[in-house]
Amino acid sequence: EPVDEPIPAAVNGVIQMTIRLKPAEHWSGVVVDEAGRPVAGATVALTSLQEQVMLQGDRLESWRESAMVVTGADGAFKLSPAQNPTGVAAAAASGFGFMSVEEFRQARRIRLAPFGAVEGTYRGRVDNDGTARLSLQLFNGSGGGYVGISGNWGGLQNPTPGGTRFSFAKVPAGSHQMIRLVQAGANSWSHQPLTDAVIEPARTT
Repeated sequence: EPVDEPIPAAVNGVIQMTIRLKPAEHWSGVVVDEAGRPVAGATVALTSLQEQVMLQGDRLESWRESAMVVTGADGAFKLSPAQNPTGVAAAAASGFGFMSVEEFRQARRIRLAPFGAVEGTYRGRVDNDGTARLSLQLFNGSGGGYVGISGNWGGLQNPTPGGTRFSFAKVPAGSHQMIRLVQAGANSWSHQPLTDAVIEPARTT
């Protein structure tokens, strides 16, 4: 397993270290669709407090290349270990799935639920340019709670003129939070919570 060890102080100009590694846990499984059929080409990632996994459309992405794998023709995958894992996420054109570490250890099988969508009308405050930048923080609503997944994991962002319609497609089923991104500086933004959005599979909220 990955491990961090502090470097001890030098003795007579020499640093001596012993690093003891533990055998890595077996992180293999299979991704299936809602009907239980294996899903080829799905992206799968082991999430942890250290991993910045993002959902872009119907694919997972990570800054650490080895954190994400693609399923084979039989829907099977094998992930590299991570420090303090919290769950396993999978995404494909047929939907999105997430299991906690405990659930995955029991099942070794991730079932994808079809994506939903959210649309509506924004009539709140706008920026100086007359637009409002809206986003969804995934699994951050009152009914959410996927531990270890970044609150802004979905990266769903939509510059929308004030008082007009907005829409987000390919949203994972679950309880999310609609937010407005407010620019606080040249390269900094704050979040203004707007409302919860409970998304059901294969439906538009």
